[in-house]
Amino acid sequence: EKVKEKEVKNKLKALQSAYGKFVKKVQGHSEFEDSQLFKFFLENVQDDTLKEQLEELKKDHSTLDNDETIQNAFEAAFLNEVISKDDTTKILELMTKFTEDMDQHMRKEENAIVHHWLNLTEEQYKKYRTYLSWKYAAMY
Repeated sequence: EKVKEKEVKNKLKALQSAYGKFVKKVQGHSEFEDSQLFKFFLENVQDDTLKEQLEELKKDHSTLDNDETIQNAFEAAFLNEVISKDDTTKILELMTKFTEDMDQHMRKEENAIVHHWLNLTEEQYKKYRTYLSWKYAAMY
């Protein structure tokens, strides 16, 4: 029984670590979008619907990137000597909701941006590149 409990804790710690790494990557990507990609479109594309969509996406970033509910659930589970089924169920439910929210957010991003991005003129694209930091210039 002790071996099984240790295995559960180790797997939960690995899941917590993987989730933490993923969130850090998402935060970096959100920062790129907000400060470079979205900024370009807000300043250079005259489309009120797009502007509303980008503002909503920026709000999503703030919510998705800074939600500590899942990390708090992990920490609460580790406070107990034995991790309960309720603890693991709560963590999995929260991660499922996060996954669904992230999926919905990515669909909203695709619908708002991709067609505009792919249809930039050569002149617009050159201007867009001036918005990119060196970190993203080679990628985008």
